[in-house]
Amino acid sequence: MKIQGVYGVNPYHKLSEGNSGKRTVAANRHDQLQISNEAKQLLASQMEESKWDAERAEKLQSIQERVDAGTYHISTEELAKRMQFLIKERN
Repeated sequence: MKIQGVYGVNPYHKLSEGNSGKRTVAANRHDQLQISNEAKQLLASQMEESKWDAERAEKLQSIQERVDAGTYHISTEELAKRMQFLIKERN
């Protein structure tokens, strides 16, 4: 058996030697990120909603605890006023 040259013993070595110059160019570049004003406003509104949701959850938890304890009472007059307001709003 006759072997003529050693081709392909380490073909990746030649490939990496050829690309070494390209790596330094790529390493010198820096990625940049720009966030639009619309995206910033959307993020701010989501954070406000999240804050509002947390406050609402606390209030609901407080009401639930008072209902369970039997200490939660609603003024019937206040309830009637709000119901009238909602009925007028629909018409």
